[in-house]
Amino acid sequence: MNKYAVFAYSLLLAAVLLAAACTTAAKPEPQLPSTQPAVEPEVVAPDIKVISGVAEWAPSSKGQLQCLAENSYGGTLTYIWSVDGGSIVGDGKRATWTTPDTEGDYTVTVKVTNDRGGEASLSRTFKVTAHPFGSQPEDNAVYLNMTLPGAETVKASKRVMAATITEIKCVIKDAENSVLTYTWSLEAGRLMGVNIAEGKASQAGWLAPGTPGTYAVTVKVSDTTGLQATGQVDFDVYLLNQ
Repeated sequence: MNKYAVFAYSLLLAAVLLAAACTTAAKPEPQLPSTQPAVEPEVVAPDIKVISGVAEWAPSSKGQLQCLAENSYGGTLTYIWSVDGGSIVGDGKRATWTTPDTEGDYTVTVKVTNDRGGEASLSRTFKVTAHPFGSQPEDNAVYLNMTLPGAETVKASKRVMAATITEIKCVIKDAENSVLTYTWSLEAGRLMGVNIAEGKASQAGWLAPGTPGTYAVTVKVSDTTGLQATGQVDFDVYLLNQ
């Protein structure tokens, strides 16, 4: 091999080695998977607004209470009810309290927990007295005194605090022996009571919504002959600090 051939061969070998070096250098380094620690969800306590229910109760009576609570992120809430007199049975946000037979002030407490470990408690004192509602006019029942047939709507009005329950009672003149049907309707809030859906409830508890404003609850009463009367309660709902 002459010196020119040797020189050409050397150049070719150098080019091959350079190309191999470039290919090796361009190969990306393997990426390791991320090992960042998981972020634990923030523990936020539930916001308990109110325990709603009438302020005064008769001894050895039974009635319903309700807790209005919210989670800022949604999620599930669990309610644990307790009382320092009588007995109370909770069913989620609602509870049935059987009052003691002794008059006095008794405290109902509800503890609310969420699925992130947050918890909050609220207590409210209720009076057990032989003459309930004597000192709490805002918790008195509203009476609709109607006559069958009724040409005009019988109206009543009441100012109540948000998220409280007010009893509405229908009094039908001269209808003691009649079979009556009661059809209730409302703009907001919720009706509570027995046999409302069946049309047999002459009274119902209205749970006011949490938003202030004016809301109407209407009841239409009819007998088996087709005679009718209508009653309406206009509620002015206010917040606790108003």
